[in-house]
Amino acid sequence: MTYKEYLEQQQREQPKYMTIEQASKLIGKSQQWVRIAMQRKIINIGYCIKNGEKWDYYINPTLLYKFIGKEPFRFKNFP
Repeated sequence: MTYKEYLEQQQREQPKYMTIEQASKLIGKSQQWVRIAMQRKIINIGYCIKNGEKWDYYINPTLLYKFIGKEPFRFKNFP
C-alpha cells in the first residue's frame, strides 16, 4: 500500500465531524466553554449557526487537532 492509498483509506474512515462532548474532552474545557467560544469566534474549529433559539454546531476534526497542536489521528500508524 502506498502512502497515497493509505491517506485515501484513512480519509474514508475518518469521522466527518466531532461532538461538543468529544471536543471539550480533547481541549480540556467544559462543553459550555466550547459552545460559547465557537459562538464568539474565539476558536476556529468549525462553525455554529443560530437556528431560531437553538444553536447547531459542526466541529471539523482536522481543525480541532490543529487547534490543540496535535497531528490528526489519520496520519498516525502508517505501515
